Amino acid sequence: MLSAGDIELMRTSSNELGADGRTEKMQSLLLIKAAVKVVASPFGVWLGIALAIGLAAANLNFIAADASSLHAIAQTCRAVGDLLLALPLFSLARVTPAGAQMAKLGFGSAKITPTALLGLQRWHACLLVCSVFAVLGWYGMYNLVWVGVLGNEDPNYQDYHYPEGETSLTAQQRLHAAILGCFSCYVTPLVFAWWLSLKQATVLACDQVLACRALIESISTSSADWNAEVLPQVLKLINVTLPTLSKGWGAELLGVWAGVWVTALGIFAKYLDGNNVGDLLLFVAAACFPFGLARDVAIASSKCETLKTSLNEKRGADPSVETHAKLAVVESLLQNQNLGQGLGFVVAGHVLDETTLKGIFAAMIGLLTTFMPLVIALARAQDAWQFTAGTGRCAMSTQQISTIQSAMIGRNASCAYVMSLDDILGM
Repeated sequence: MLSAGDIELMRTSSNELGADGRTEKMQSLLLIKAAVKVVASPFGVWLGIALAIGLAAANLNFIAADASSLHAIAQTCRAVGDLLLALPLFSLARVTPAGAQMAKLGFGSAKITPTALLGLQRWHACLLVCSVFAVLGWYGMYNLVWVGVLGNEDPNYQDYHYPEGETSLTAQQRLHAAILGCFSCYVTPLVFAWWLSLKQATVLACDQVLACRALIESISTSSADWNAEVLPQVLKLINVTLPTLSKGWGAELLGVWAGVWVTALGIFAKYLDGNNVGDLLLFVAAACFPFGLARDVAIASSKCETLKTSLNEKRGADPSVETHAKLAVVESLLQNQNLGQGLGFVVAGHVLDETTLKGIFAAMIGLLTTFMPLVIALARAQDAWQFTAGTGRCAMSTQQISTIQSAMIGRNASCAYVMSLDDILGM
C-alpha cells in the first residue's frame, strides 16, 4: 500500500502540478551553483585531478625505507583513495542543472512537494557547512597555511611531527601539508556538490515513478488514456529517467564507494600500527558511509518495484483476459530491463535497491565482526613478541622495552644486573 507521503507526491505529479498551491519548483542551490562555475572553467576539473595525483604521490613518498608494512599499507590506501574520491569531478558538469542529464530528469520544469524541497534545503545547509569546514578547518587552511606555508608542527598528526633532533619540518612534510590543504579546499566541496546533485536527481526520478504509479492506479485499461498516458510514462521511465540517473551518477558513485572503502582500509592499518582508538572509530564510520551515500538511489529502485504491485492489484480488481493482456505488456517491459533484474538504478550492471543495499551492509557487518577482532588480536600478539630474523629467538616489543626501562629508572647504577627474564619472573 502507498504511504501518506507517496500519495501526496502522486497527487502533485500530474500535468496540473501547482494547482493547489502546495508544490514548488526545484531550486538551483548555492553549493551546486558555485560548483558549476568552477568545473565550467577551462582547468576546473583537471586542477582537481592534478591535486588528487599530487596528494597521492605525496602519500606514497611518506613510505620510508624503514617503514613498517602496516604504515606502507596505510599510505598506499590513502593514495589510491584520494584518486578515486576525485572521480565525481568528471561528471559534475554534465549532471548539474547546467548539464543535459539533470534537464532530462525535468529540472526547471517539474515540481516537487514542499516536504521534498525542505529535505533538499536541509541537506544543502548541512553540506554547505561541511564544505566551509573543509576549506577553513583542520584539513584545509590549517594544513595549507599553518603547516605547509609557515612550517609549524602539528602535535596531533604523526606525519607533521618534527623529525628526531630537528626543530623544523622537512620540505617533504610541508609540501604534503600544502597539497592536502589545497585538496580539501578545492576538491572536497566539489564532491559535496556532486552528492547534493545526486539527491536532487533522485527526488526528480522518484517523482516520475510515483506519477506513473498514480496513472496506473487511476486509469482503466479499457480506456483510451491507457495507451495515450500510461504506456508513454512507462516508456519514459525505461528509456530516459532511470538510464539518465544511472549513467549520470552510477560510475562515480561506485568510484566514491570504492575510494571510501580503500581509505577505510588504510585507516584500519594505521590503527594497527599506532593503536589509536580514534582511528578505529574513524574506520568504522568510513566503512558505513557509502551506505548512506547510496541510500537515495536504492530507494528510487525500490519505488520502481512498486509499479509491479500496482499492476498486480489492478489485475485482481479486474481479472478479465483483456485487462490481463494489457497489464502483461507493461509487466514484461518492466521485468525484462537490465537482464531480468527489473527497472532501477544500475551500478556496474546490477540494480541497486534497498534489499541489495541491506544485503551488502549485512555482509560487511558480518565480515567486520568476524575478522576485525582476529586481525587485531594477531597484530597485538605480533607486537608483543617479535621474532628476530634468522635467529629463531624472541625479542621484546618496543612497548615492553619501554616498560622495563621505566621500572629501572631508580636502579642503583653501581650494581651490575645480570639475570634472565626467567629469573625475574621466578622471583
